[in-house]
Amino acid sequence: MDGEDIVRLIFRTSRAAVIAAVLAVSVLPAQDDLDKIRQAAEQGDADAQFKLGNKYDFGEGVRKDDAEAVRWYRLAAEQGHADAQYSLALSYDIGDGVPKDEAEAVRWYRKAAEQGHADAQYFLGISYSNGEGVRKDDTEAVRWYRMAAEQGLANAQYNLGVMYRQGLGVLKDDAEAVRWYRLAAQQGNATAQYNLGVSYLNGEGLLKDAVIAHMWFNIASANGDEQARKNRDILERDMSRAEISRATELARACMGSDYQNCKQ
Repeated sequence: MDGEDIVRLIFRTSRAAVIAAVLAVSVLPAQDDLDKIRQAAEQGDADAQFKLGNKYDFGEGVRKDDAEAVRWYRLAAEQGHADAQYSLALSYDIGDGVPKDEAEAVRWYRKAAEQGHADAQYFLGISYSNGEGVRKDDTEAVRWYRMAAEQGLANAQYNLGVMYRQGLGVLKDDAEAVRWYRLAAQQGNATAQYNLGVSYLNGEGLLKDAVIAHMWFNIASANGDEQARKNRDILERDMSRAEISRATELARACMGSDYQNCKQ
C-alpha cells in the first residue's frame, strides 16, 4: 500500500475537461456585448483581445475556432496580458490551433509565471519535472511548484508534497510532504487525500494511525480514487468493527465540513 510514484503524481489537467466545465456554467454573451468586445479588441485593448480569444476557444457566441483563438491570445499576450500568455502556452502545449511546440509553450508559461500567474507556475513546474520543452531540472520544478502552492493552487501543493516525499529537487522530508498533501487534501484533491492516507498508514512524517489512514482512504475513494478504495478494504481486514465505525464517522464529519474539520 505504498504511495503512487512521480509519474502519477505529476500530471496535466485535461484541457478538454477544463473547457467542458467552463461551458457547463457559461452564459452566451448578447450580440451587442460581443460586438463591443470585438471593437475594443480591434482597437488594441489587451483584455478585450483575451476575452475574444476565449469566445473562439470555447465557442461562446461564435463558432469555435482554435486558430482564431490563438490569434487573439497572441495579440494580448504580446502586450503582456498574463492570462493570454497562459492560454497561448496551453495552446502550444497541446497543439490546439497551432502545431504542438513544448519549447514555445514553456516560453509563454514563463512569461505568465513571472507575473505571478499560479496556473502558469504550476505548468512550468511540470515542464521542468518532465523535461518537456526545457531541460529536466527538479530543483527548478520545486521552485515553480512552491510559488503556485503558496498561492493556494491544490495541484501545485500536491506536486510539491510529492517532491518532498521523493526527495526530488529538495532534501527528502516526509513531514513537509504531509504538510503540503494536507493543504491539497483540504481542497478536495483526491490523490493528495490518498497519499495522506498512505502517510498515516506507514507513519511517514507523522504518527502511524490506521483509523485516520482509513478515514483518508475512504474520503479519497468517495472522490473517485480507486486505489484508495482498495487500500481501505485491505486495511479493514486488520481493524476492529469499532475502529472501522470510528473511521467512517470521522470521514463523514470531514467531508461534511468541506475538509476543514478533519481529525489529524
